Amino acid sequence: MRLFDRDIWGEAFHSLRTNRKRSIATAFGIFWGILMLVILMSLSQGFSNGMRKQLGGISSNTTMLYCSTTSKPYKGFPTDRWWSLSVSDIANLQKRFPEIETIASIQQGSWNTPVSYGTKSTTAPLYSAWTSYDQIVYSTILAGRRLNESDEQQRRRNCTIGEEVSQKLFASHEEALGKVINIDGSYYTVVGVLKGKSKGMNINGSEEQKVRIPYTILSASLGQSNEVYHFLYSLHGDGKDSKAINDRIKAYIRSTHDIAPDDESAIGEFNISEFFTAQNSMMWGVNVFVWFIGIGTLLSGIIGISNIMLVSVKERTREIGIRRALGAQRKDIIRLILLESGMLSLLAGLVGLLLGVGIMSIVAQITASMESEMLVNPLIPFGTAIGALLFIIIGGVVGGLLPLKKALEIRSIEAIREE
Repeated sequence: MRLFDRDIWGEAFHSLRTNRKRSIATAFGIFWGILMLVILMSLSQGFSNGMRKQLGGISSNTTMLYCSTTSKPYKGFPTDRWWSLSVSDIANLQKRFPEIETIASIQQGSWNTPVSYGTKSTTAPLYSAWTSYDQIVYSTILAGRRLNESDEQQRRRNCTIGEEVSQKLFASHEEALGKVINIDGSYYTVVGVLKGKSKGMNINGSEEQKVRIPYTILSASLGQSNEVYHFLYSLHGDGKDSKAINDRIKAYIRSTHDIAPDDESAIGEFNISEFFTAQNSMMWGVNVFVWFIGIGTLLSGIIGISNIMLVSVKERTREIGIRRALGAQRKDIIRLILLESGMLSLLAGLVGLLLGVGIMSIVAQITASMESEMLVNPLIPFGTAIGALLFIIIGGVVGGLLPLKKALEIRSIEAIREE
């Protein structure tokens, strides 16, 4: 079958041009279907990218545990008892549970700590954490460095400040480096300016707004040098078994701190991996819905092509009969009918695809200039776009099978007699 015969292509184009209005009306269903599919898939991709960006500042297999009051009496201890872990407890957890990849204790100071430099002042949440915290909660260094083990061990009066704090106190982030600022009556040297990588999910507030000092200094000032009330850890792997592992960790903590085995409220938990799983499931559902709507629209367009080709075959009964009488073989009729339906699908699908990509490219530029956090790079993946176009072409060819069957049933003598 000579698929690339110029005469055959010319005949197909001539047939489409001869019935231009009908061809355009039929092609519009395909065009509109793939246009909507491209736009919806692009928006879905953009929201998915935005969600990943907002949640990308923290390890996806992370859990935060915190001490709360007991709700049940146990071993002579009353309810509503405050309790705490020790620094050695936290360190031993990683040894006892090899599933834990990284663990870090957190100390939270005042949420409205006065911070000033010269005549400028502001308030900011004050906190400290083990240096391993930075391997779990990610941040970007805008200037300088992070606090390190030397700062902790030597109790250096150094600090890092968030981007927004820096903007309120200094003309630039670089200017902030090396400056001594007043933090609630104590003086610290700024060694770094940080920005969090996640705005959608944070541990104890956004990094841009916070001030961090060495853990050894803050815990001592709070009188909690060996007390831990908040800590978080990340697990090896993708965190699919995080719930079972977390339950084992909490059971161990209860057994070593005289807490009733069934006292669920004594240990607070925020399982971030479950949150990530829920978000992924939601986006999967959205994508399925988008594909369902898009493919449904495309199928209606393909059915429209099949119907219009049936009408075309009916109108061209005499022409097809003459072709058969002059020696046209079955394969020639097959090629002509399928080429027309496939070409109509291809042209309509290609125009819809290009227009959809063009529209969403403009939307992507606008959202990028606005630094949108919700809609990031809303462009349909290349493979998905090509797959949709192939689906259209194949669907158009399949849609031409019924008209083809009718065309092949035409007998030369009867067709020539028909007026």
